[in-house]
Amino acid sequence: MKRALVVSKSEKAVTFFKSMLKEDRYEDILIAPTGAVARRTLSEQDMDLCIVDIPLKDEPGSEVAIKAAENSACQVILTVKSEYFDEVTHQMEEYGIMTVAKPINRQMFYAALKMTDAIGIRVGRIQKEKEKLLQKIDDLRIVNRAKLTLITNLGMSENDAHKYIERQAMDMRRTKRQVAENILKTYQNR
Repeated sequence: MKRALVVSKSEKAVTFFKSMLKEDRYEDILIAPTGAVARRTLSEQDMDLCIVDIPLKDEPGSEVAIKAAENSACQVILTVKSEYFDEVTHQMEEYGIMTVAKPINRQMFYAALKMTDAIGIRVGRIQKEKEKLLQKIDDLRIVNRAKLTLITNLGMSENDAHKYIERQAMDMRRTKRQVAENILKTYQNR
């Protein structure tokens, strides 16, 4: 389920964004009329997309967009008056925030929405790959600690300890990490 937060003081803008998001299959669309409400919502819930239509009732609004981009994996679209577009775009690009000039052209906004969807998919894939790599690193640390335990307690060479863990994993139909954890438990209790 795709979730979006629309931050805007304008009911007309909210109606426009909601219709565009529904066309793009966003099922859960939350509305925040102020920066304070937006910050609270972003701290309590994960969003796939945050649209910030500046200025807001209580603040300029660019800080809300930056917070959304920095504190989560959500994609951010910031809408800004055309006379400030170049300046704001330059400031926001370092945070990965896409800017769209007002008045908003439906076709241009749809293109921006599709770009953020594509970027979100890529970021999600990268995040999953990162998690896999971190898990592998953690597995290697545990296996290496188990090897060191075997070397220290049983006088095995590193190569023998490695082969022992691999053999046990195959014979017991377990992962090397599971075998390593069992070795560590066995020798930690002594």
